[in-house]
Amino acid sequence: MRDYALFGIAAIGLALTLWRPWVGVLLYLWFAYMNPHRLCYGAASTFPFSAVVVCVLLAGLVFSRDKKRLPLVPETFLLILFALWLTVNTFLALNPDGAWPQWNRALKILFMTGILLMMLVSKERINSAVWTIVLSLGYYAVRGAIGSVLTGGRSRVYGPPDTFIADNNDIAVALVTVIPLVVYLLFLVKRRFVRLALIAVLAGAVISVIGTYSRAGLLALAAVAIALLWKSPHRIVALLAVCLAGGLVYQLAPSQWFSRMETIADYDADASAQGRINAWRFAMNVVADRPLTGGGFEVFTPALFQVYAPVPDNYHAAHSIYFKVLGEQGIPGLALYLALWLSTWRTAHKIIRQARDRPDAAWAGWLASMVQVALIGYAVGGAFGNLCYFDLPYHLMALVVGCKVALSRSEDRDIETDAGPNSVAVASSEAF
Repeated sequence: MRDYALFGIAAIGLALTLWRPWVGVLLYLWFAYMNPHRLCYGAASTFPFSAVVVCVLLAGLVFSRDKKRLPLVPETFLLILFALWLTVNTFLALNPDGAWPQWNRALKILFMTGILLMMLVSKERINSAVWTIVLSLGYYAVRGAIGSVLTGGRSRVYGPPDTFIADNNDIAVALVTVIPLVVYLLFLVKRRFVRLALIAVLAGAVISVIGTYSRAGLLALAAVAIALLWKSPHRIVALLAVCLAGGLVYQLAPSQWFSRMETIADYDADASAQGRINAWRFAMNVVADRPLTGGGFEVFTPALFQVYAPVPDNYHAAHSIYFKVLGEQGIPGLALYLALWLSTWRTAHKIIRQARDRPDAAWAGWLASMVQVALIGYAVGGAFGNLCYFDLPYHLMALVVGCKVALSRSEDRDIETDAGPNSVAVASSEAF
């Protein structure tokens, strides 16, 4: 029954996409984050929904009258340069058989980020994208929280299988990163029922992160809590909420959870932590040998550990977005990757400052502020995770650029309304 329902929803969405391509973008976001086909058991579970959605979306864009132009901003150029570097570097990969499938996966995400950059041109589209992301990941937040509460916190929370966020650490980082977007929507909506539903998603995300038993998730959650206190206009209320949440965790979390978290301080005696450190040293050894190119996608393999790892038999995944990108893409790749997020932060800061003088831009200022908080959570949690090519951080960047474009378009409309077409023409001629 689930399969039939999903195929039916997808068919309706695809038909609408040919008429309104933006529907296809939302459909893509739904499949990227919720992965509803992974909740099915029949033909839908293996059907390439995302690929079909992208094909129909591109067809819709061809016939659409919407302007199809990438915004000329630093983030766009950095994204293109990063994609080009990944492509060139894959030709030089130490593990070409494993590298090309991962290149294909990463480039699809960067390509769709480019589509999002072209189409996020208004407040309405930006907010609909935020709602889609929040509700998609919010499903796993609420489901994970219910399962964790019913088992007294003894069962771990995991993401949908065969996805970027299947691992407990990765779903934890994803949920922490989406929490600020939930806070943004709470700022936006006024209806009591909707606000209560968002508060339930927010509480579910916190409980689910705790329920993953992820140490990276806990550190990221603490970082986001501090950042929210810093950004909040109601710091006393926010501080009380954080203290209440911390007290509930202390009282209700099972003893095995505390035992797991205590290993953060005692990492020398933790086998998992030592495996990660060995993997990070492996990445540094690869870069010492190949500083410009690194080892390419899928360099973290048992065979290459025998060559580059300090402890060759202690194979471990990278478990760090920084060391993963460094080991796979070399120093230039890591520089481009970090520059993308620094540029996003800088643009968000400019939007926040711009919004202070424009009451009509308050929504954009708050969203930019929450994206900064989300990037903090991603940066901290990602230091111990593998989500360097996950959709969410790139889409956060697209949301910030979308805010910049939307505010610019709004300013242009205000000038035309106040001055009239003739005045705009005179002002333009004087500028030159």
